[in-house]
Amino acid sequence: MNAYSYQKDQDAANSVNAVGHLLTYFSPFAYMIKEDGTLEPFDDDLMLKAAVSKNVVPMLAVTNLSATSTGTNLAHAVLSNPDICKFV
Repeated sequence: MNAYSYQKDQDAANSVNAVGHLLTYFSPFAYMIKEDGTLEPFDDDLMLKAAVSKNVVPMLAVTNLSATSTGTNLAHAVLSNPDICKFV
């Protein structure tokens, strides 16, 4: 069972603490990718610690969506650039 969360760090941690016994995975939504392939950081320390404490595996949810764009150009720019997108 996976749960996605749009909540702020402390609220998400509270939710994971409440229902973590039902979960296998937890996905904070979402880490936004930038044109250079890096991720836009956000506060996730408490929610990730709560997941680990409940033996729930944190799963990265990456998005190329924004409030003004569907992200098609951004996804293409990142995935077609071999200097950014290196699969091992």
